[in-house]
Amino acid sequence: MIRTKSVELEAIKALRTSGIDGPPTSPDRVAERHSIAIRRGVRVPGTLPAHWDPAYGEIRVAAGLEPRLERFPICHELGHALLGHGAACDGYGEPSADDFPLEEADTGIDYEREATYFAACLIVPRDWLRRDITAGRGLAELMARYDAARSTVIIAATTYRLFSKLQP
Repeated sequence: MIRTKSVELEAIKALRTSGIDGPPTSPDRVAERHSIAIRRGVRVPGTLPAHWDPAYGEIRVAAGLEPRLERFPICHELGHALLGHGAACDGYGEPSADDFPLEEADTGIDYEREATYFAACLIVPRDWLRRDITAGRGLAELMARYDAARSTVIIAATTYRLFSKLQP
């Protein structure tokens, strides 16, 4: 389960408190506003594109990602940080005595899906996308407007049930 409405409201709150009122959003500005460092071009665990390290309060981003493609993983990790998913060890980093894998948390909440939904809401907020689709903006224009990968715009449009109105 994911707390859809709560996650969406947290993304909107993060944008507002960061002074972002239109596309494209800035994950860097959101992170800065919440005192989260973003370190690019560093080693991350496994094959992950980015990783939230709560012990250091930073998001580490793998080397070699083009700016448009690093936005989603950074926003996903911001989701873990801002949704209060805690310092539960996800199998990477240095676990402490009270850590446990996120997927084993006995809360019924799917932390990974929540962080992914948060990322979509942060990059392509529902109300903005609805307005833009209603105004007749097509997929290519939306990608440029939101500085988002094609898949991000399509995921957001599908999640918000706007995909059928999306023009190619």
